[in-house]
Amino acid sequence: MESYKSWLKSCVRNNLTLEQMMFLYLIKLKDFTDPKSWSNQYVTRVQKFSVEKVISPLLERDLLMNLNSPGEFYPEFLVPTDEGEKLFATYAMAEEFWAAYPKLLPIHGSGNFVARAGIDKDDFVDEYLRKIEHDPSVHMMIMKKLTIYEDMVKAGKINGHKISNFISQEIWEAIPDEDKPVFGRDA
Repeated sequence: MESYKSWLKSCVRNNLTLEQMMFLYLIKLKDFTDPKSWSNQYVTRVQKFSVEKVISPLLERDLLMNLNSPGEFYPEFLVPTDEGEKLFATYAMAEEFWAAYPKLLPIHGSGNFVARAGIDKDDFVDEYLRKIEHDPSVHMMIMKKLTIYEDMVKAGKINGHKISNFISQEIWEAIPDEDKPVFGRDA
């Protein structure tokens, strides 16, 4: 349910319809040429995107660039502009998280463990972007909570996790906005 809230917030914040936001996202994924892609399944099973209601407003607001011949709208030749890209979390943001996540975390009472072990960086970056649904506001929230998380782990207030588990289990949801007393055994 949280993913819908994230999309709705983004639409309201950027004055876009859900269909415009979804179209821009699917163009960003660049998978319209794959017959099994969600993009093609949507167009085939649900409806085609309206040039008048979806594509033209994105072009007019400079969120999308049309490299097609005049009057044509093949999705392979539509590209998000820099402004359009800013609506979604990027590879660089995922790398920022990777670099900020501690390499080592303490094991209470007996040394440290390698927190970035067990996953390839490129695989992790793809998983991170999927998990946060390319939402830059979720990325910013995670980055703020990461410092609090690291301090809490070092203080023994919460257990440390491997980077892949931190994302797959959405550990950031258990981290308070600031390091204050947490009731219970674990945050």
